[in-house]
Amino acid sequence: MRVSISEESHFIAHYLAKYADSYETLNLGNNTQTHNAICEVLDITESSFRRLRDEYDGFYENRKGFPNPESRKSRVEYKSRFENIEQKEYLREIKSILLKNKIDIKYDEINLEESLYEGGKVRIEINRYERSTKAKKECLKHYGRKCVLCGFEDKNSKYTNIEIIEVHHLKPISEINEEYIVNPIEDLRPVCPNCHRALHSKVPAYSIEELKIVLNNNC
Repeated sequence: MRVSISEESHFIAHYLAKYADSYETLNLGNNTQTHNAICEVLDITESSFRRLRDEYDGFYENRKGFPNPESRKSRVEYKSRFENIEQKEYLREIKSILLKNKIDIKYDEINLEESLYEGGKVRIEINRYERSTKAKKECLKHYGRKCVLCGFEDKNSKYTNIEIIEVHHLKPISEINEEYIVNPIEDLRPVCPNCHRALHSKVPAYSIEELKIVLNNNC
């Protein structure tokens, strides 16, 4: 079965191919660490994302990309859409994409002058809060794939590659300033995307008990 690649994946892959300092400006680690971070939140395998980046590499000189990139119609179309976006705006959009998918990025507002394309550097600070895939699996193994708030059960994930159920950190990772060991049973709970968004609809986030009261009062 052919897996559809999201426009967001194309957008970031093109950025990584176009700019010589792209990995440095994203500041998510080395190439592999950057790919893994992006793939974790955009639901694409690292090999597929790397191939996508290589396809866009082919459009640019001094990059080891796939030959004849013009033969891939969709890549040509995406490149033409993204090509004229200024790097400053590109970074803002990538920030929005990764924030939406739970990578926390903070960077100073900067002016990207022409010198940037001659080797200047963008001053970006990125705080990435690790979300352990293993911890998620252990949580779902213990509690099941059923939302603790609304009762939605993610049954289809047993038969497809599409996983809907998510896990909620009882203590937001963004409030923790150093690495810590996640206890999948004590620290995590399975929730559906709607309830997960509702939990984070205010700052600080609702506790599960608080949101249950809100939901019950609105019934």
